[in-house]
Amino acid sequence: MFKILKNRNLIPHIKYISYNRFWQNYIYNEYFDEENKDFINSVRECFSFLPEYVYEPYLHSFKDESSLSIIIKKISENFLDFDTLNQKVVVKKDMMEEWQAFISMCSAIPFVAKIYFNNKESFDNSKLINIYSILPISQVIDDKCIENLSNIVDLHIHINGTSESFYSWEKALSNPKQFIDSYTTKRNNSLEKLLLQDNVSIDEFFIMLELSKYVRGLIKYILKNNLKEINIEFNNFKESIYKNKHLISDDDINNKGYYNELIMWFEIFNIDEKYVTGEFKRLLHFYLLAQSQFERILIQQTKQNGFRQFLYISDNNIRDSYEDEGYKDRFRQLKHFNDGKRINLEIRITPKGFSKKFESIINAYNQLTTPTDSEIAEINKDNFKVSVVCHFIKLEEDAYYKKETYVNIERYAKTKAFTEKNMLQLLGEVTSLLNTTVELEYDFSKYFVGIDAAGNEMYAPPEAFAYYFRLFRNRLEEYNKKIGITFHAGEDFVHLISGIRYIYEVYEFLDYEPGDRVGHANALGLDSKVWRKKLNNRIRMKQGEWLDNLIFFAVKTKTTDDIVLKKIKELWENVYSDFSNFKIEEILEIGFLAYSFRKYRYVEIKNNEVVLKIDKDKKAKALKIYYMYLYETYNTYDKYIDVTLEEKFDQYISSLQKMILREMAHKDVIIESMISSNVRICFYDKYKQHHIRKWLDKKHNMPLITLASDDPGIFNNNIFVEYSHLYEMVDYDKDKFLEYVKVLQKNGEIARFK
Repeated sequence: MFKILKNRNLIPHIKYISYNRFWQNYIYNEYFDEENKDFINSVRECFSFLPEYVYEPYLHSFKDESSLSIIIKKISENFLDFDTLNQKVVVKKDMMEEWQAFISMCSAIPFVAKIYFNNKESFDNSKLINIYSILPISQVIDDKCIENLSNIVDLHIHINGTSESFYSWEKALSNPKQFIDSYTTKRNNSLEKLLLQDNVSIDEFFIMLELSKYVRGLIKYILKNNLKEINIEFNNFKESIYKNKHLISDDDINNKGYYNELIMWFEIFNIDEKYVTGEFKRLLHFYLLAQSQFERILIQQTKQNGFRQFLYISDNNIRDSYEDEGYKDRFRQLKHFNDGKRINLEIRITPKGFSKKFESIINAYNQLTTPTDSEIAEINKDNFKVSVVCHFIKLEEDAYYKKETYVNIERYAKTKAFTEKNMLQLLGEVTSLLNTTVELEYDFSKYFVGIDAAGNEMYAPPEAFAYYFRLFRNRLEEYNKKIGITFHAGEDFVHLISGIRYIYEVYEFLDYEPGDRVGHANALGLDSKVWRKKLNNRIRMKQGEWLDNLIFFAVKTKTTDDIVLKKIKELWENVYSDFSNFKIEEILEIGFLAYSFRKYRYVEIKNNEVVLKIDKDKKAKALKIYYMYLYETYNTYDKYIDVTLEEKFDQYISSLQKMILREMAHKDVIIESMISSNVRICFYDKYKQHHIRKWLDKKHNMPLITLASDDPGIFNNNIFVEYSHLYEMVDYDKDKFLEYVKVLQKNGEIARFK
């Protein structure tokens, strides 16, 4: 985040409460202070190794400001303000992007609490009892904007991964041993890979969690008993914490929600600054450091670009212990900022245990929205709607690429087998529920609205899902059940043309109908110049993928560029040597035909299960090439080559992007755009680089665009935060913003699966 931080004075302050080496010093009883060399070097790195005279003044100033009271005060007042009229904390103008980056690495709670505390004379603390989200929106989202945000539709939200990090922190601290045991039973290496980025071991992380439980308990014990100090030996920190844990009651350990944590910080701020020193300061410091470390395993950082980094967080199972308890608090969290307004959520779940998860979701929704004889409903059902989409996963083909197994293993076999198994299981469950004679407590057909495929696009392209998605939709039509299809595509990609091509494959290979959608589609909005610069004009990729891209580009644009055509011929001879005698015209015709066959399973074409009006000779050649692609070209197709990203391709790529957008508009295919997610995963450095404005400003030959949040817990956002970013992106032009809001809300209502 330090690249975008305007107030460089805060760099040492933020490092002091987030630098992982400090909490490791605590658990290893190693002395450190503001003169610590590792700390100084960590600050220096934030200045890109500029001369000492640039960063040393900040360190000198920090020595006089290193009390935690000053640190929290300076950071909170830099980013946040208090909206007296609406009685809420807000993010200052021009600070939304920096604030979001900051709270990806540090807990927002102490800083939000500080602003509430500073305004305690005009704020009723009891209002915090029902707080379910700690994320403030932009200060500039005034009452007129709020009024216009009256019918929010979020069509792309993964419910597992939605919970804000504090809920998992609470779960972990309530019983660290149980939490650790729960993680260990599901253990994969995602968490270890994340921690390794901070030079932290899994054992150190578990020790930190257990100590955090008792450290918070001791902080609350000190506050409750008005103690100025407690006998904690700094040079024997870990043992001293364990030695004093008998002082802690269950009430000191368990907070159970934002309210108690905020009140704890109110009590800390109530203490005279001169007493927030010594061992009490060390306890608070450790607690802040530990919370920061926990944030970094649940929230994608600004330095963690790409989908694989996202997977380390989404797959590390740390949220599972909390989220397995149910969905009520997640619904409360998502509804938090929209009291009295309408919000429509289309939430996504995986097919594993679909019926049980689906029932739990709808039961939680009904419990929150149904009044009892004695009480009104907690949430107004007319203002809060949910529906469910089931999303399948793209899997890495790890074992299939060993040399001894190159032959006779179908490309993307792992994803295809996994999808087939889950699709057939889902079909069985869905058709059973549609056909049941048992009276359900809910209308299944009303709430189940579509299917999706998510995951790393480098693992498996749309072709791996095409047959099964068409099968699913066709089978449900027999039950008079219409479903929508959406598909993550063009989100992250090796080459920009690869991303564009995958988007094309989605609507072509999956037989899209009007109203079907594509998730993200960054490849259609990203400026080729921005992308090239990020990659320093060079990339290494599979030569078969580059061949596919060039054939796709040449056929779609009808290019006559001799250099492009010669490169296609060269790559073709390298990948499909059996057909090296093909002239360029044959390569483009037969090669593209073979490429289009990927829509179908090989046996469907071989056995004439699909009707293709094609010349027999051409069909036979294309079918042979398709077979080679599937089974025989691992050595050639998958060979890595260096590809120079030439400037002249900028114009070509721009034309291709416009062409595909035009096709999507013609076919009524809709795009789900997600600003925060795209900035973290795609090739953007800043929110203002994002393409959504370019899309919304284009009035013709454009598909409908919707705005969504994606994974609110992982990107530390919600749909209202996304609108806050959009407002900053238009430089607070209220008329332009409200124009976008009107369009996005209308598009969302049109686009939602019904």
